[in-house]
Amino acid sequence: MDITDTRRDRWRIAIAFCGTYTLIALFCVTALPAPQNLHTIQIAYTVTILAVAFVFLGSGYRSRGADRPWRVLVGATASAAFFVALMGTWYGFAHNTDVQPSIQAKHAILFLAYLPALVGLLLFPSDPRPGRHDHHDLPKHDGHHWYAITALDSALIAGSVTLVVWSTLLLPLSQWTNLNRTALLITLGSGAIGFILVATAILLTTTRQPRSGPAFALLTSGLATMTLTLAMILSYVASTGHHAPVAAYLGFLVAWQLLLLAALVPMPRDSAGSSEIQPAAMRTARALGMRAALPYLAVAAAGALTLLRLATGAPIDDLELYGLIGLLLLLVARQLATLGDNSRLLALVEASRRDLRHQAFHDPLTGLANRALFTQRLERAVSDYDHHHRPVAVLFCDLDEFKQVNDSLGHAVGDQLLEIVASRLQHGTRGTDTVARMGGDEFAVVLDGSGDGPEAVARRLAAAVRAPCILAGRTYQVGASLGLVLADPADPPTPQPVTADSLLRDADIAMYTAKCAHQGGLVVHQSGTSPTSAPPRRWAGPVEAGGQPASGRPHHTSGS
Repeated sequence: MDITDTRRDRWRIAIAFCGTYTLIALFCVTALPAPQNLHTIQIAYTVTILAVAFVFLGSGYRSRGADRPWRVLVGATASAAFFVALMGTWYGFAHNTDVQPSIQAKHAILFLAYLPALVGLLLFPSDPRPGRHDHHDLPKHDGHHWYAITALDSALIAGSVTLVVWSTLLLPLSQWTNLNRTALLITLGSGAIGFILVATAILLTTTRQPRSGPAFALLTSGLATMTLTLAMILSYVASTGHHAPVAAYLGFLVAWQLLLLAALVPMPRDSAGSSEIQPAAMRTARALGMRAALPYLAVAAAGALTLLRLATGAPIDDLELYGLIGLLLLLVARQLATLGDNSRLLALVEASRRDLRHQAFHDPLTGLANRALFTQRLERAVSDYDHHHRPVAVLFCDLDEFKQVNDSLGHAVGDQLLEIVASRLQHGTRGTDTVARMGGDEFAVVLDGSGDGPEAVARRLAAAVRAPCILAGRTYQVGASLGLVLADPADPPTPQPVTADSLLRDADIAMYTAKCAHQGGLVVHQSGTSPTSAPPRRWAGPVEAGGQPASGRPHHTSGS
């Protein structure tokens, strides 16, 4: 039996135990007389809370990564609730009753115990929904930006619902009954916490996919049941001034047992979980659109209700006015967060666009311009030659015996040699020149005719390229054949017009002439004329053992 089967067996045993435990408590509540039934239910949920705190804190201590924070936070809520429940149980045994039948301001402190659990709900391990770009795809410093968005949306939805409930139900109720206003506010706050928990769970499931759906559902159900049970008990005490029925406390028992089961659910180890890619992208888009519009719709409903009351001449309660102002402030914060989020997304899109453009026009190995960008720059230079009478020159470079380097030393060393040659060409040219890798071991340079003469620049590049380098721990004498073609408007006109294709062709012919001389070096000739082989000048240093000579059998692939 493997570990997964053992966890599943424990999970089944826990479900059976919790079900039996609840049935026994229900029997005691209905069968035992007062106050024994009250004492029984108080002991039952106090022991359950202690078990929840022990299991969550213990599993949080043993867990690693994203599975630890939410367990520790829910365990902290359970620990605080245990002491509150323990004091309530002691009060019940001492006075044969539950709590005081009046709600005071100090009871609002009890709501603070739910805050760690709410944060733990936000930190529940989850992954981006498949088929969409989530905030998780943003840079690392923005990876948890969606936490703030979800918290603001939850507060907006819960606040709007609470304001509507206050305006339509609780405010009229307070006007024809003797309800204490403090009790009403505390009751309203307990219900608002329940709304926030439910709204947070709904919003999280629309933007994220929990790694364990059963654990997330049990956690959400337990927290919501707990807060709603508290709200009902407080409402009953506030409206009647009497003790709540003992059966109402079964809600606490059920809520804490749901949390206990959530802690015992086996969590998947991988981040993928059991998610399946949604086949319909349109359905995902509609869900995301509704999730984004839901907070604004809730605030609009609360605002419309207030405007309706103003239009009909109904008085506006201070709590309703201040609540609406608070919602508007939260809405402004939400909009600012959205603007910041959109700015980050636009920056990410712009960076991706620049990266894609760079990849489309640059060689991935050397970082030089590729053939497409080189052709654009060369055509621009030819256009300046025709319209502005600016000279242009093209240098073509091919490494000698490069295939032997790949065969004898490996392709990784061959790539290293290409990077060295590319760096030498890049550092030996000017800012107005364009260096490109045409493919394989062929390079080309568009030289600006202004300033230093193109022939002088080409000779410096030939000397730099052919200088020795270290490959595989040995000195290697780089062999290279270079061909330079010059086009100057001041020269006599040629029979054929100067074009980008003709310059590439003539530079390739000049390079091939240098290669056929079995000496490499540089060959220069004018565009539009038959190539004249100037005595190739060779810059070859001493060859150490393991190096390759600069001369040898020509190896050429046309670059035009």
